[in-house]
Amino acid sequence: MANKIDNLIPIKKGQRSREEVKITSSKGGIASGEARRKKKTMKELVNIMLNCRIKDKSQIEKLQKFFPDLDVEEMTISSLMLTKQIDKAIKLGDTKSFEVVRDTSGQKPVETIIQTTAEVEITEKDDKILIDSIKKLYGDKL
Repeated sequence: MANKIDNLIPIKKGQRSREEVKITSSKGGIASGEARRKKKTMKELVNIMLNCRIKDKSQIEKLQKFFPDLDVEEMTISSLMLTKQIDKAIKLGDTKSFEVVRDTSGQKPVETIIQTTAEVEITEKDDKILIDSIKKLYGDKL
């Protein structure tokens, strides 16, 4: 259904009947609900997978090498992935791995955008240039 625009008709006054608009809106709402449910199911599945315990002895040994205090019951796919990111950040100096670890630990810096406005004085000459430019672009259409 994605990327198909052949069946798209704008909902403008008079182009579609109220009944058509109601049916179309209902179909859209149903499809949206299905998409949300699928996304929720996928998120739950990923969380279940990440929280699965590690059974591979070699992987358990790697985790114990890094974190000797970590109980075997606490060794999950998620903790193994995080360990690999920490290792990559330390050994290779991988900044992306560092950011992942930092952000996962809740230490992500707050990104702020400061927007400033400058006061500009427009002279009559500037005003005339602007008006002339608009007239050239649009002519008598204004």
